[in-house]
Amino acid sequence: MNRERYKKTMEWLIAHKRFTKTAIFTEKLCELAVYTIYPVFLLYLAVKGDEYFLRSALTCSIPFVLVSVLRKLLNAKRPYEVYGISAVMKKDKKGSSMPSRHVFSASIIAVSIFFVFPVLGIICGLLALIIAVERVLLGVHFIRDVLVGAVIGIVFGLAGSILF
Repeated sequence: MNRERYKKTMEWLIAHKRFTKTAIFTEKLCELAVYTIYPVFLLYLAVKGDEYFLRSALTCSIPFVLVSVLRKLLNAKRPYEVYGISAVMKKDKKGSSMPSRHVFSASIIAVSIFFVFPVLGIICGLLALIIAVERVLLGVHFIRDVLVGAVIGIVFGLAGSILF
């Protein structure tokens, strides 16, 4: 998204407050859903005594730390920093834009869940996609940020779920 496209998108969203409120609500609701489903999933595995519990917990937590470190090292600017135009979804945060940790987390959780409950994993994958689109649309991430977050989440999710 270039500066002009970003500016036009933010102006359109500001002019359409109902759509903007709905988009922010939807993004937060999708986050809440994924971040609620995952601990319930882990609790289910723990109560069941399923060996996948530890694998899923480690598959999601170790890469989370690595992605957090990568974000700090890259310290990529956010669209509102690069273009000097406020995002519709207000953020005071500077840098640490890439990869998107929200999209990474939702993606790796979706993959991890998929190997036990395929339908629920697909639902979480769709929620991750909505989060990705909304975070770009609302001006807090570039497309590359969410794509890199999703790819890292999917790759680490597959590696942890299949290989280890």
